Amino acid sequence: MLRNSDSKIRDPQLYYWLRDKKGSDAEVDFVVQLSSKLIPIEVKAGKSGLLKSLHVMMKEKNLKTAFRFDTNLPSQMKIKHLNYEYELISLPLYMIERWYEII
Repeated sequence: MLRNSDSKIRDPQLYYWLRDKKGSDAEVDFVVQLSSKLIPIEVKAGKSGLLKSLHVMMKEKNLKTAFRFDTNLPSQMKIKHLNYEYELISLPLYMIERWYEII
C-alpha cells in the first residue's frame, strides 16, 4: 500500500534504514523519498511500541518529520529526544493508503 499510494514516490520503491554499530543496532521499517525529503515510517502491530531506532535516525540524519502507523487514533506531536526535536505523525493502519495527503 505504501509503495503504490502516490505517484510522487520516486520509482515507486521502498527502502529501510539500518545502522549496524557495535552494541547499538537500529532499524527503521521504511524510508520513502518525496522530492528531496526523506520520510521515515515505522509500523507497529499494536497500540504501543518504542521508537528508539526512529529517534536515532531522526537525529543522525537531521530529519524533521516521521510517520508511525499503529492501531491508535490519528495524532501529531513534537518529539524531543536527546536534544533533538522532530514532528511525529501517527495514523491508524487503515489510513496507510492516504498518508501522502497529510504531508
